[in-house]
Amino acid sequence: GATTGTVIEAMAQALAAAVGEPGSALNDALPLIAGDVLVQAARATAAPLLGVPAATLPAADIDRIRWRLDTPRWSPLGRDALKSFRRQLEPLRGDIEAALRAYAVRALTVVARPSTPGAQS
Repeated sequence: GATTGTVIEAMAQALAAAVGEPGSALNDALPLIAGDVLVQAARATAAPLLGVPAATLPAADIDRIRWRLDTPRWSPLGRDALKSFRRQLEPLRGDIEAALRAYAVRALTVVARPSTPGAQS
């Protein structure tokens, strides 16, 4: 829960940076970009707390977030894009926080589950 604001800011920055990339069909990619940042942030936060490599942790469930992200009008400095994405992400704060909380439970479950040779997953 404490990382929600940091994750939203990281998403907004990644989305604003993507707006500057020429030739992309960006509107369809926006939820994927935001979701990727969410997964990376969740893993990066959980890994040191759990004492495991981030790569061993599962992906976060981003499908329950009702992504409604639109490419803002172009700005020569990109500041308008960053502000626009912050405004677009803020109403999703509850969904993002819920996804992070669910991820924490899932990561704890994966780490706590003993791995035994020959066990099926």
